[in-house]
Amino acid sequence: MKRPGYRYRKGTCIVEKPRIDPFKHIEEKLTVHKAVPTDPATDAQIILLHQLYTELKEITHRIFEEDEKECIENDWQFAAMVVDRACLITFSVFITACTLAFIFCAPHIIA
Repeated sequence: MKRPGYRYRKGTCIVEKPRIDPFKHIEEKLTVHKAVPTDPATDAQIILLHQLYTELKEITHRIFEEDEKECIENDWQFAAMVVDRACLITFSVFITACTLAFIFCAPHIIA
């Protein structure tokens, strides 16, 4: 069975949809300037922007956690599909073998 969203080449798994953190680069670029004017309106804007940034960071963190949970659920669903397919094949082979055994073991009447 092939897993959707993954490719295998030379024994290594290649994920087709890599996950990235959008705030990783923003945090590296954020610097606190000490030459900021002490205007109350500017201070309020900075505080508001900081609160907005923290809220957005929390929301994206929750989204990434949900994506991680969804990925784990998909892993378990794929594992269940594999086990289901293996059981179907085993059952089919067993039933076919038993049917053939009963047919060949039946007494043959020669007239």
